[in-house]
Amino acid sequence: MQATELRIGNLVDLGNRIAKVIDIGHNSCTVVDLEETQDTMESYERTKGIVLTDEWFIKWDFFKDGEYWCKAIYDYKYCFKYRDWANDWAFYQEFTDSPFERDEKMKYPVSFQIEFVHQIQNLWFALLNKEITNNEY
Repeated sequence: MQATELRIGNLVDLGNRIAKVIDIGHNSCTVVDLEETQDTMESYERTKGIVLTDEWFIKWDFFKDGEYWCKAIYDYKYCFKYRDWANDWAFYQEFTDSPFERDEKMKYPVSFQIEFVHQIQNLWFALLNKEITNNEY
């Protein structure tokens, strides 16, 4: 992993342990192991992404809408759909008051090569200027 991929607050994998990034340096980052609650400095080579699964969307209080994982905020619904054929996640922003059918009311369909939890965290923050959170982390 590279420093440019991370933000403070991102969740990462430290060899089957989840940690939260609390500082980003040139050659390493400082993380808090969420099981042991202690800070450690980790090289970027040792810091890995957590594979994004349906369980993460459940933890973040998304709801299932057909094949989409969605979260409604104000007048918009933000949705993600896994595309097997592309091995990536597609993102859609939908205006919730639209009278059109799903395919016509989806705005800004964007395909990302997203595999990891920290990538969704970064996208969510870029779009909404909010952290994507759950009750556990």
